Amino acid sequence: MNVYKSAGFDVIEKNDKVIKMQMTLALISNIETKGGKEAITLALTDCHSQKPQVGYIASEPDTARIYFTQTKRIYDELSAELSTYVELEAGFDDVTFQHLLTLDAIHLSGGDTYRFLFALKQRNLMPALCDYVRNGGVLIGGSAGAMIMTPSIITASLCGDVDNVGIKVLSGLGVVPFIFVPHHIKNAEAIHDVRQLVNSEGVKCYLCSDDDSLVLLEGQDQWQLLGEPVLVI
Repeated sequence: MNVYKSAGFDVIEKNDKVIKMQMTLALISNIETKGGKEAITLALTDCHSQKPQVGYIASEPDTARIYFTQTKRIYDELSAELSTYVELEAGFDDVTFQHLLTLDAIHLSGGDTYRFLFALKQRNLMPALCDYVRNGGVLIGGSAGAMIMTPSIITASLCGDVDNVGIKVLSGLGVVPFIFVPHHIKNAEAIHDVRQLVNSEGVKCYLCSDDDSLVLLEGQDQWQLLGEPVLVI
């Protein structure tokens, strides 16, 4: 049995099963693909609402709300309302963030993974997000947002991200017991690169193309794999 700890959250894993954890999580490579939308739809079923209210945390400032608007269209299509926008840098508002924690689901956006994690830690928001999950909130991450949910964002470099913020500790929320690589062609070279990182971290990894996702529903002890994620150990 392995216990992974990050940001004060323990995920217990045994034989590829997450046990005794009541939570709903979706890690998505690309939310705009058919598989990505299926993963969001599946996760939202645990909101038990005809029109779930969803909050959005931007990975970096989106002044014109371009990416927020694109994501909102997807949730509108899926009969959910992306109703609250939270920015983490100069435009951060704690009242809005506290409201976001009361919503049915939270969407962690794609973008610059290093900048995203750095801002979350600077604002000391990681424990609140872990509590949100622990208390039954639905957490959905797309690309960078999905990597934030893992024990480490060490795989961000494989997606082309560059650490321009000088973040010293790469530990993520740790609400899942594996690391995650989105947007990848699952060839021998990619698997080799991931395996080297896996060996250095002592944790397994899912390598996902744009149409691959992983979803854990409340009360279940096994992940639902949408598409064909490749497990690298």
